This record gives sequence, C-alpha cells and structure tokens, in this order.
Amino acid sequence: MKRGALYRAGVTPVMSVMVGHPPTAAWPRKSAHRCDHCGSQFGDMRPWNWPSDHPTRIIWLHERCETPWYDSGGAPEGVP
Repeated sequence: MKRGALYRAGVTPVMSVMVGHPPTAAWPRKSAHRCDHCGSQFGDMRPWNWPSDHPTRIIWLHERCETPWYDSGGAPEGVP
C-alpha cells in the first residue's frame, strides 16, 4: 500500500506543516515527534489528521510505516 491508500481511506495530511518544510538534512535526522507506528524519532515523517472522519489529533508516520500502521488499524508496532 502506498500513500494513496491513506488518502483513499480518508486520512488527510496536515498541509500547513508540510508546505514549505526545510530541505532534507543529512541522515539521520532527529524529529521533535515520534512515529506513531515504530516509535522512532529519526528520519523524515509526515503529519496526518486522525481519525479521518473527525480529526482529533495529528499522527506522525515515516513513509515506510504508513502501510503497516494502516494495516494494523492504527496500532503501534508490536501491539497484537
């Protein structure tokens, strides 16, 4: 599943944060946020409104974590 599947599921990106972000820094880049799937602070992440039908919070996901997060129903990695 690619990012398009999140859009089709109604999960929307937080555009105000995504527009005009600074250029990618040298790897690994530490973020002020933790990924809602794997828990890591390192690497580029994108913010999403969740739940999509009535956004109550912003989730942060690495691109590589979008598919497993969606497939798990929004559960963090390692949670059955």
